[in-house]
Amino acid sequence: MRPSRTHARTALQFERLEERLQMSASLGSLEPMALPTLNSAKKKPVGYSYPVGMTPDMVRTAYGFDDVSFNGIVGDGTGQTIAIISAYHNPNLVNDLKVFDQTFGLSDPPTFKIVNQDGGTKLPKNNKSWGSETALDVEWAHAIAPGASILLVEAKNASSFGQAIDYARHVPGVSVISVSAAGNEYKNEAYADGLFTTPLGHAGETFVFAAGDDGTGAEYPSASPNVLSVGGTSLDVYGDGEWFGEAVWSGGGGGLSKYEGIPSYQNGLGLTSRGTPDVAYNGDPETGFAVYDSYGSGGWMQFGGTSAGTPQWAALLAIANQGRALTGKGSLANAQAVLYAMPSADFHDITSGSNGISAQSGYDLATGLGSPIADRLIADLVAYNGSTDFTVTPLPTAPSAKSSKQSAFYPLNPADNQVVGGVAFADGSAASHYQLISSNFSTKLGMANQSLSARTLLNSSRLSAATMNTDSNAVDSALENHGTTGEATPALRKLRGKTSTTLATVFDADSATVADIDSYFATLARAAA
Repeated sequence: MRPSRTHARTALQFERLEERLQMSASLGSLEPMALPTLNSAKKKPVGYSYPVGMTPDMVRTAYGFDDVSFNGIVGDGTGQTIAIISAYHNPNLVNDLKVFDQTFGLSDPPTFKIVNQDGGTKLPKNNKSWGSETALDVEWAHAIAPGASILLVEAKNASSFGQAIDYARHVPGVSVISVSAAGNEYKNEAYADGLFTTPLGHAGETFVFAAGDDGTGAEYPSASPNVLSVGGTSLDVYGDGEWFGEAVWSGGGGGLSKYEGIPSYQNGLGLTSRGTPDVAYNGDPETGFAVYDSYGSGGWMQFGGTSAGTPQWAALLAIANQGRALTGKGSLANAQAVLYAMPSADFHDITSGSNGISAQSGYDLATGLGSPIADRLIADLVAYNGSTDFTVTPLPTAPSAKSSKQSAFYPLNPADNQVVGGVAFADGSAASHYQLISSNFSTKLGMANQSLSARTLLNSSRLSAATMNTDSNAVDSALENHGTTGEATPALRKLRGKTSTTLATVFDADSATVADIDSYFATLARAAA
């Protein structure tokens, strides 16, 4: 993390989290994207007793949210639920939100629920850096869409975001998921993209991610074609809050992905791979937002970063989904694809400034399509009747990218011993480690002892659900060591010594098909005979 651009790097920066974040694949080191504006005389964030930074009224006026209504009904996100994903716990958050609301004349959200990554009530340990991020996300999602309910899902740590996201996307009523975290891209990231899709039978969902705070360079998960990537600007307003101008924030993330192909919604832009960000929002800590954070900052602080725009774009989509519901339409899935079909007049086109890439007229890799003119954009999103599906043209050396439909992705409930995440194979079919371990080892091998199921392996090996679905080496190791639990059959121990083929050799092959999987298990069956 970095302090504001006008200060040198010091110990004031947020702790960089070096834990590996597991979604449906390893996502690398992620960190919170909230940046405080620091008093140059201080060595750490020190809160104020009064609000500092932009207020909800100023921001709602600047971006046009105050002008949103649906035939006389205020556009405030009523009837929608925004899921916010963060890590660790902020013990003061509930009270801090009340202080924030009372200060700015906002009502409480219809519901505000805090759960752990599995939907339970045993919350993770406290953490001040992530606590500040959470305060920013919750307070400003609520400031923009005060009529929306908020579901805060707290991951146990930075290695548990995948489980938190997977839980949130299955919750009825959730129409948009906001994640203010980012990390480095990695070679096989496309295999994790399936997590950012609407589950079968669920109303449409959009996943919103921060583009990063390190200037030029695409980051992940922001680079996934399945998410809306939010970059940063420096916003200037008149005294009454009216929009005056915007320039690129120098710290805002953006660039071409190294590993993700071009989604069809970005065709015609002259890109050679997935480009980030898709859109922009005020992110400069020097023009940042007032946040009440008694736990992490000791009071009021001014925060920026691309994470500031992430929950506010999520709130914008919640308001659009409110309007769509009022006209009998479903909530938007893949809103990032729809935004490219909107008129250019729906955005402030940012044409000045640089994050290492200079802004230009139209789409650019610093601010995407631009920042929202909310009343125009929301009206057009409500009116939209087209498809939200898209395709991805894979890079020659990258893993096969997948359609936004993810028709071969089956996200079910781990408690039911079924699929949690999926692997899409070259022939369009699908499988997962859960599915294969449970059905193939227990059924195809016909073991007398049927205890070797996905659930048994999960419980006995301490593998996470995300790891079970993506880290085939870890699964192989668990299979080999499963006998130490007393639950594995002699046949399993026998077959592990008779074949050098492992799940890793199958799942790590880009061209693997279900036929390859069947052949693998047939080999194991022969070895066990």
